[in-house]
Amino acid sequence: MSDEIEAEKIEIDLHGEFSASDLEQIIVSLAKARASLDPPVSNHPPGEESEEEILIQSDTKFSVRTLANGGIRIWLRNEGIGWLAFTLSAADKDGLREFLGKRVGHSHASH
Repeated sequence: MSDEIEAEKIEIDLHGEFSASDLEQIIVSLAKARASLDPPVSNHPPGEESEEEILIQSDTKFSVRTLANGGIRIWLRNEGIGWLAFTLSAADKDGLREFLGKRVGHSHASH
């Protein structure tokens, strides 16, 4: 398996069988390549009527950790993609806490 990421080119050899680890490496390579392309992913989620294909994960697992700068890192598990980490600034954490109506930001919380 070979992969090479350039500004707007990705080359992946998909011949043969893959282990879970092999596919995870391919997914990461594709995500990095997508992040470098235009147009960028929208800052807003698609509406209910969108024709975009969206992966919806039911019964997701998550973990939340407080960062030294006052922000938080939220880990979300998708059964096909794996774990994704999202870092929120202290201001965004406060907005999330307000939205959820409860305290967010303990040193470690999981579900």
